[in-house]
Amino acid sequence: TLEDGLRLWAHDGDRLGSLTSIRVHPIQPGTDLSGFAGEFESSLFQRIDPAQLDLSFEPVREQMTEASKGSTDFGGLFIGFSFFLIASAAMLVALLFRLSVEQRASEIGLKLAVGIAPRDVRRHAITEGGVLAVIGCALGVVAAIGYAWLMLAGLRTWWADAVNTPFLALHVSSVTLAIGFAAGLLLALGSIVWSLRGLLRSSARSLLAGGVAGADPRARQRTGNAARNTSRLAFIVAVSAAASPQVTDAVPESIAFFLGGAAMLVAGLSMFAAKLHGEPRRVIDRPGRAALWRLGVRNARRRAGRSILTAGLIASATFLVTALQAFHQDAGADASEKSSGTGGFTLYAESAVPLIYDLNTSFGREKLGMPPETDGVFRGTSIIPFRLRPGDESSCLNLYKPTAPRILGAGSAAIERGGFTFSKTLAESPSESANPWLLLNRKLDDGAIPVIGDESAVLWQLHLGLGKDLVVTDESGRDVRLRFVALLGGSVLQDELIVAESHFAKMFPSIGGHAFFLIDTPADSTAELEGALERELSPFGFDVGLTRTRLADYLAVQNTYLSTFQSLGGFGLLLGSVGLAAVLLRNVWERRAELALMRAVGYSRSALGCTVLAENIALLLIGLSTGLVAALVAIAPHIVDRPSALPWQSVGLTLVAVFATGLITGGLATFAALRAPLIPALRAE
Repeated sequence: TLEDGLRLWAHDGDRLGSLTSIRVHPIQPGTDLSGFAGEFESSLFQRIDPAQLDLSFEPVREQMTEASKGSTDFGGLFIGFSFFLIASAAMLVALLFRLSVEQRASEIGLKLAVGIAPRDVRRHAITEGGVLAVIGCALGVVAAIGYAWLMLAGLRTWWADAVNTPFLALHVSSVTLAIGFAAGLLLALGSIVWSLRGLLRSSARSLLAGGVAGADPRARQRTGNAARNTSRLAFIVAVSAAASPQVTDAVPESIAFFLGGAAMLVAGLSMFAAKLHGEPRRVIDRPGRAALWRLGVRNARRRAGRSILTAGLIASATFLVTALQAFHQDAGADASEKSSGTGGFTLYAESAVPLIYDLNTSFGREKLGMPPETDGVFRGTSIIPFRLRPGDESSCLNLYKPTAPRILGAGSAAIERGGFTFSKTLAESPSESANPWLLLNRKLDDGAIPVIGDESAVLWQLHLGLGKDLVVTDESGRDVRLRFVALLGGSVLQDELIVAESHFAKMFPSIGGHAFFLIDTPADSTAELEGALERELSPFGFDVGLTRTRLADYLAVQNTYLSTFQSLGGFGLLLGSVGLAAVLLRNVWERRAELALMRAVGYSRSALGCTVLAENIALLLIGLSTGLVAALVAIAPHIVDRPSALPWQSVGLTLVAVFATGLITGGLATFAALRAPLIPALRAE
């Protein structure tokens, strides 16, 4: 059988042959070829040299299986961003349960007074909260299925152009639902137990009176000192995490983002806690509207734990919304600039058949069959050609893992021109720093070939980074190492890896001519030039597109994922608003006798509203500032790499929207609270 196969290959009429592969299969169905396959391969290699015949053996099934695993599992990112929402939910559960228990303080005091042990009272409260937690977790599981279905519906319809995944379907796993239910229940029970701490240490007398005893001055001082020490330690961790991507590659940027943000949130809230547990420096002894505001702000100290939880809810939501908004990118911003994601090019083009003549010259265009009348269209136009080795799509539009990415060969014109934005480079000289494309001309000592790729594709599709090696197979079947010497930041070249043309020719000597082009042309002649190229070069399969459109397609995927992550921040903002309103209403309820006394001695309702609203605004501002600082620390590496790419205006509008939401919530709660009758509370005092 082997000799027959070789004879068939050798005696074909055409000198190139009409066969592109040899398939070995058993004559009798069901025959096991596992042993014969190795013998056949070894016999074949003994008789022929695959390199001389330009033959290479590819494990097709293994490659397809590997590619089908996908490029990046975004489940980890969802879990990471959900951590802040989960923390907010835990704080809200603890806050609301604590408020509920405090509202029934007299009932708990009565139980203690008649001889029920504190541990039994605690167990009853936990059991009551556990029943509610079970019901809530069951509803949450159903809501989770609905939320996942809604997300997939969005990816199939509203965001279909961005992610190109019309075949997505919801897969519900009982194991996943069980894990989610159990995790949510444990989290809720833990929050309930934590909220009860210290409550039962209050005397039965104070609980019967409807109040909860506050901590003594020494305990407050110890708590304040512990909070200050925690703040210092968390601040060191946050700064170290933010600086680590600039110093070493040992810590992934995603880990640095979450660690830095979470640590900074802890640092800010701990510092706020230390401030609340300290003593006021000044006495409020001057009348006026400012005194009312200062009194309202100082009221946050009365229930320090409650104030910290409320500020934490707002801070977590602000962190998520602000940090993710900072990564949104606009393809139209500065698209004509040489340092933008388009590199200053207006059009890009790809040819199915490589062109061996220069489109920048009249002679070259004439050789390609373009009439002389089209020369006027090329006035003021510059075309940068690249050699192209076709391969797998490496951009974020590809859900599968690329095994053989597309490779471009950049000539001297492309390298000397420069352009685009680089997020990271291995530049050592001033000339390389000014034009990182010169790094492609480097000769590396270990024989690796310098390559440039887009940061998004390199990190998320190829799972590599600056200075890392990618092994590809050249035309003769040999493994070649490509080393990333620079990474582009948000470019139209996300689908390609670029090497110098001299290296490209050594790897793929049979690929002649140029098949990929970047075109810089005046805006008023763009449409005419695009039509002329596609019309006159149609025999070569010439396809032209706008670079701005291509970049927008790439950025749409990134912005879509960010939008889905930002929805978690929206839920966090909702939780924060609920917590803020609950705390405000509870504070007014506890102080109704105090407010009634102020009303009786002549304070107007507007003055009382000013006092109550001041506390709300103070907690809102503390939460906003803490979340903003944490977000800036988390995205510090991004700011350092590309400070001009951050949408500061949209970030500012986002913060204004968060503040307005909290202010409206607090205003409505204040209005509702002050409408309640206050005089009966004063009579019962």
